[in-house]
Amino acid sequence: MIDDRGQLPEITARERDVLFALCRPAASSELFVEPASVREIAAGLAVSEAAVKQHLLNLYEKFGIGDGGERRRVALARAVIRNGVVAVGELPDPARIAESAAP
Repeated sequence: MIDDRGQLPEITARERDVLFALCRPAASSELFVEPASVREIAAGLAVSEAAVKQHLLNLYEKFGIGDGGERRRVALARAVIRNGVVAVGELPDPARIAESAAP
């Protein structure tokens, strides 16, 4: 959540990694995209799903995103892109990642 002085919350390097992984699908050319799932984030960062869930819980609190189940991921992705924490231009295109990983 942006504080009274207009400052964004401080995030750790690993939380930033989680945010980039969460928002990566936004770089695709598709019109409607869902943020990455916990499983996708965990696989991409080579960490456990439990670790990703804990980072997401911390981020939801820092950005003032309340209960909402899976929709919280969407709200968090929108908030960090809208506030410039993650710029879509910084994200690699998921299609290019898939192409480079293909045998």
